[in-house]
Amino acid sequence: MMEELQRFIEGINKLIGRTISIDQVGYESLLFEKEEVDERLIPKAILAPLPEPIKTTSVDYTDAEGNYYLYLSVSREENRLPPDKVWLLNGELIQDIFEDCDDVH
Repeated sequence: MMEELQRFIEGINKLIGRTISIDQVGYESLLFEKEEVDERLIPKAILAPLPEPIKTTSVDYTDAEGNYYLYLSVSREENRLPPDKVWLLNGELIQDIFEDCDDVH
């Protein structure tokens, strides 16, 4: 969980140039059945080989202007793969702000 929190905080800094602290974000880890996961966020091809329940971690932040930022990570450790990650701004998918990785859908 700490890795996702740190990545989110660094991402917000890159995205909007603002440094936030852990106490300014919400975070949780949840388990889902495959049919509960929105395929617009996590493609069926990513979900299909994963065992149920699907392990997810989310981190969110709302800035002073009311913009809602969400980072979602889906664990694929059972398949020895890196997590699938999604960034959203006000409910819309956005480009990953980490240019050196392939977190973009």
